[in-house]
Amino acid sequence: MKDHMPSIIIYIGIVSYLLASFSLLIIIQLAILGKRINSTHNLNKFKIMKRLFFASLLLFGCIQANAQNPTSTDQEPLYQVVETAPRFEGCAEEAEADANACSNKNLITFLSEKVVYPKKAKNKGIQGKVIVSFVIEKDGSVSTTKVLRGVHKSLDNEAMRVVNEMPKWTPGTQRGKAVRVQYTLPIIFSI
Repeated sequence: MKDHMPSIIIYIGIVSYLLASFSLLIIIQLAILGKRINSTHNLNKFKIMKRLFFASLLLFGCIQANAQNPTSTDQEPLYQVVETAPRFEGCAEEAEADANACSNKNLITFLSEKVVYPKKAKNKGIQGKVIVSFVIEKDGSVSTTKVLRGVHKSLDNEAMRVVNEMPKWTPGTQRGKAVRVQYTLPIIFSI
């Protein structure tokens, strides 16, 4: 995996890690309880822990399958994890290690220059984090923009406006070919 991945992938990784740790903890508890099943109380605990273990394994498997498989659409597959992450403009010539840092820097610069805090929200003291999802197409254009978590209509609309004004990105690649990539971006509005 590369240094820069869409935010959703980070969340999936964290959840997967936590579930794996939880499963390991349950295995240890099962081993301890398995040796001490001499009362009904311990037998009930053992059964509950066993169920939790299998439930967490099932959930872990579902999350892993979701993270690895592209989402199919009417057009072409939509990836969430790719070999080479999409890059914001101005970083195509950078070395692999520097490209992700360059992309992040340029994206932050673009957002700070383009976002205009809505007067209505500013006057009312409304602030927060708007999470926007969009697709970076094979040609680098931005499409399918939507707010995943909004704060206020005026802030949500501003976040959507700025994302829709983004220039073309360097598209993400999978097996050497440009692919469509789902991208999640938090935009923080603070007074």
